[in-house]
Amino acid sequence: MRLFEPEHELAIAEGIETAMAVHLATGKPVWAGLNAGNLEKLWLPDTVQSICIYADNDAHADFDGQMFAFALARRLKKQERQSGPRQVRVLLPKTPGTDWADVWLAKAEHTAQTA
Repeated sequence: MRLFEPEHELAIAEGIETAMAVHLATGKPVWAGLNAGNLEKLWLPDTVQSICIYADNDAHADFDGQMFAFALARRLKKQERQSGPRQVRVLLPKTPGTDWADVWLAKAEHTAQTA
């Protein structure tokens, strides 16, 4: 789901809620794959040269979030002959069983409690 127009940089997340949390936290344009399996299938315009893939930390489950995020990263790097050089990064939350929406919510709750 293309939530924002891509620019030179684009963030990608698994679900819509996670994608919106990434956008709120970073201000980056973001697309959502809608599920882990769709991540590796995403088509990105050649104009996008910096991609941050915000993967879910599925360490307590089946590691699908990480696997499909790294599969997308791998494909994007292999396609550099057509797209030109790209910076591709995969980011994972530190805590197993969380996604970036959990991270954003925890930070927002902490900020509200200390305000």
